[in-house]
Amino acid sequence: MRSLALFACLVVFALHAEEPPPALKAPPDLEQARNLYLAGMKVFQGDGIEKNPARAAEILTQSAELGYPEAQFTLSYMFSHGIGVKTDPAAAADWLKKAAAQGHYEAQNNLAICYAAGRGVEQDDAEATKWFAAAAERGSARGQINLALRLLDGVGAEKDEAKAAVWMKKAADQQVPAACYQYGLLCETGRGIAKDEKQAATWYRLAAEKGEAPAQRRLAALLYDGRGVEKDLAEAAKFYRLASEQGDAQAQLSLGMMYFSGEGVEKSDEEAERWLKKAAEQEKTKGAPPAEK
Repeated sequence: MRSLALFACLVVFALHAEEPPPALKAPPDLEQARNLYLAGMKVFQGDGIEKNPARAAEILTQSAELGYPEAQFTLSYMFSHGIGVKTDPAAAADWLKKAAAQGHYEAQNNLAICYAAGRGVEQDDAEATKWFAAAAERGSARGQINLALRLLDGVGAEKDEAKAAVWMKKAADQQVPAACYQYGLLCETGRGIAKDEKQAATWYRLAAEKGEAPAQRRLAALLYDGRGVEKDLAEAAKFYRLASEQGDAQAQLSLGMMYFSGEGVEKSDEEAERWLKKAAEQEKTKGAPPAEK
């Protein structure tokens, strides 16, 4: 379940985390519903008019009741966060169901999260996986990543590492850093696909260059050992530092040890102590991470 937890922070409710879903089912009176939605969003955002979340909720409700999926999705966000309305997880989930049924993939993702967490609905792993799969089929990278992680762990569906690798690759092909890292991890460990450390390094680098700390750490480890790439201690130290500066405790331990031994960096007891101390401070609250090079 560790892999699932790695991505949990990336799948919270978001108003527009991805591009609007294409080809949604049109409500009976599309023009009226759309106009109400646009009017509601203007009031919600204060676009050329006084911002009034409560009034926005009233207008958006009219659009949502006509079946406009973007309005339904936005209302779910408002009920989830108590914006213009009283916080109501059940109402948020109900509006998500309506939008998700019309193929709105962000609604499908968020509904899956509701079922996974039991937020506004009864907790149901099978329903969560079903809705992540629906979003994944529509091309949502978030849906693809979460579906892959659940298939890896057998959560809400039969465990299937090969299928998980296929879905993670689809998300990685969209250049999403978290997906590139996760797919690299599958390549390195040989889960669901043939073990290929060269491919792992390629995917880690894509994610690392976009700031993904775990990918920076894993790439550094490959560079340190010369696995899948030419051994390069200076480059390893560079990526350990990038991950360390983002608070990655394992990277901090490894960087500290490199300063202690003078590998890839100028030997410095002061720098070694600084990074090892940072890692130790995290150990107090998270437990000791294993040292890794």
